[in-house]
This record gives sequence, C-alpha cells and structure tokens, in this order.
Amino acid sequence: MKSILLNSIFASAILAVSPLLLAANLTLNVTDTLDGGSPASFTGNDSPQIHYIVPKGTSLTVNATAGSDTFPGSNFTWNFGSGASVSTANGMGPHIVTFYGPSNVTFSTNRTDPNNGNIACTSSDVPSFFVDIAKIQQVGAGGNVDLIADNGTQTNPSYFIGQPISFIASISGPFATNATYAWTIPGTYFKSFTYNSSGATYQGSSAVALGNQTVQYYLLNGGSGAVSCALGMVGGIYMGINGTITVYSPSYSVGVTIGSVGNETDPNNLAGFGLGNFSAHQDGIDLQASGSIGGSGNVTAITSWIQVINSASVNGSLTANGTMASVASITNKFDTIASSGAGLLLLTDSPSSPYGSYVSMNATFSYTTWLMFTPVINGSSSGSMPVPVQVISWGWSGAASKSGSTWSVSGSPSPSSPSASAATSFPPTWTGSYP
Repeated sequence: MKSILLNSIFASAILAVSPLLLAANLTLNVTDTLDGGSPASFTGNDSPQIHYIVPKGTSLTVNATAGSDTFPGSNFTWNFGSGASVSTANGMGPHIVTFYGPSNVTFSTNRTDPNNGNIACTSSDVPSFFVDIAKIQQVGAGGNVDLIADNGTQTNPSYFIGQPISFIASISGPFATNATYAWTIPGTYFKSFTYNSSGATYQGSSAVALGNQTVQYYLLNGGSGAVSCALGMVGGIYMGINGTITVYSPSYSVGVTIGSVGNETDPNNLAGFGLGNFSAHQDGIDLQASGSIGGSGNVTAITSWIQVINSASVNGSLTANGTMASVASITNKFDTIASSGAGLLLLTDSPSSPYGSYVSMNATFSYTTWLMFTPVINGSSSGSMPVPVQVISWGWSGAASKSGSTWSVSGSPSPSSPSASAATSFPPTWTGSYP
C-alpha cells in the first residue's frame, strides 16, 4: 500500500481542527508499503482536506518525494485545478505552478503492484488539497477588478485626488467567514469634506474604517503606492496582500497681486477704508489661477475658492481723540465677499471697513484663501469631493481719522507681497459667515 502525507516545507501555522497552511512550497512525501495482498492503493491526510491560503499570483513549488521501496515504473500525475497557470504535470516534480484562483489540486498514479498480480491502484484513493486565494479588488460601478490580473501583472488602477476610492479584500474557501481586516493606505487620506457659507465639516483619516472588509476613502495628495490589507484568520494567522495604485494631482499655480490700504469711497457714498482704492480703480487683491489637470482618461475640473477670515478686529471712536471701542471682532468665519462658485479661476476682493458715524478707526484683518479642485470623471462629479490645491495667507491693517470732511488713511497689506503655495491640509471648519 502507498501512503501519502501532505506537508508544507514553509508554513506559518497549522490548525489541528481546521487544517490551514500559509504556504510557499508544497511537498508530498510518498512511501510504498506491502499490506499482505490488498489492492495497491494510496491515501492522504485529506479528511478533512488541507487548505493552503496564498495571495493571488503566488508561485508554489509542488513536489512529491518517494521512499526507497517505491515500485519501479510508477507514473505520477498532478492536476492543479482551474485556478492554476498550468492544468496538469507528469512526474513527481518539482513543478512550479502559479495560482490565480481557487484550485483543488490532486495527485494520482497509474502504477501497478507487481507483488500482487499487477493490481492497479484504485482511483478512489487520489489524495487532494485546496489552494485558496487572498486578493484585493477595486470596487467600481462597472464591477470589481482584481489588483493583480490573471496573468500576474498589477492592474495599477489610477485615480485623481478628490475621487472616491474603494477596495475590498477577500479569501476564497471556508476561512473567509471569521476573517478580520486591517488596511494600510498610502498618502494623506480622508473620509469627507462638505461646506457652505454656514459651516464646514471635515472627517479625516480617523473616520476611515480601516477594519472593514471594504475600505472607502479620498486622497489629498497624488503619487504611487501600495494599498495593503492584513487578513486575520482563525488561530491568529495573518497574511498580507497588496496592490499598487496611482493617484494624479492637478498642477495649478496662483498669481497674487495685492493693492494698498486707502479710502474706499464708491459712487453710492458707502465710505470706508480698507485694502484697495475704488477711485483709483485698484483692487485689494487679485488671485489668478492657471494650470493643467494631467493624468489620463476623460477628466475635467470644477475649480472654486474658499476664503476664511481667520481673525479681524475693528475699533472706532465717535469723537476726535476719544476712547476707541470695539466695533467688530471676528474669528474663523466664511467670507461671503469671496465667491465660491464652481469653475472660477479668478478671484478679486477689496475688503474694507465702513466709516459709519465714527471719526477715528483702526482695523486688522487676516485671511486664508484656498483654490479647490473637484474632479469630474466621464462628465460626472457624483461622489467627488473638493480638495484644496493652492493656499494663500494674506491680510491688511490700517488706521483712519477724520478732520472736517476729509479722511486720512494709513496702513499696509500683510505680508507686503503674499504668494501662493501647494495646499497640504484642508481649510478649518467654520460656523457662520461674514458679513
């Protein structure tokens, strides 16, 4: 009789109750013994069958080793199943086989036993084992796509910043039921960013559920990296699977032109002082964005501006040389003077403080302005999030006093020559707007 034992020469663990191996190489140890005239046969420890779990695209060396009393002339055949790179192979091996899908691997022989009247081995004693596959799939409206294709290459899906990204990890076979998941995501990722003039809500990386089978998120920055998931199975066994992705970020720059502090008297007699000069046709600040989207595919952009007043302080006196009293104090408010409409690359603002009944005033304003990018994929922005791509910090301060009917104004922008830079974080959340 021939007995066959299934062993792994590289395994992380073996479970006695539910046989499972994390394998790199598989070896069958084959030994022939005479059993007093019984029909020649062989058996394996395949009740219950062992499951070898490997990441999709793993190549395994499959080999059978024979004992010294193996009958001469024995022929051996491997059948590697539907998920293997090759269907069958002859001989004990070694055979290098790559597995892309679940497979039921069997080992058989057509040998006869010369000591028992050349009785053939019984086909019912064909030992087998399972190869189960762990993999990551890209989740999309058109169906899920494996990050490793059936030819072993990385599919390397591409995205844009602000585009929804979703992956699912899976294991074939019986060990998927109690599996746990721990995702690792490259780059600066977040859950959501929504806003209007009344307020903003930002959910960062801590809001992304990295312990679910399916992970969903957005990226703030571009680049290439590996998305990976540590799969946990019964018995404390863990297996890492991964796949690469590419994330594109548009290339924008913003030119900044800033004016001077002066009177802002307009034809409607709305007098005040601030950054800019209406009579001189001078804007307070001009922001002109330009750039390209890059990447590939049918992608366009929605561009918009968000402007927040970080802090503002306005003081005034109703009498000459009188005590200054607070007129306005502002912290972290959405600035409705700035347009947040979609598709704008030019922003112009001339912030000012009205004189009203005051005869002496001073003011200090600090702003941050963001250029936002929202990807439009194949004509739709559904599910996309606005992402900051450029940021400008600027402000102004000044003082004004009235003598008779004439106002004297002094002050300056701050800094004197502001510039834009790449945004690395989201605007702060705010409640309410000004004015």
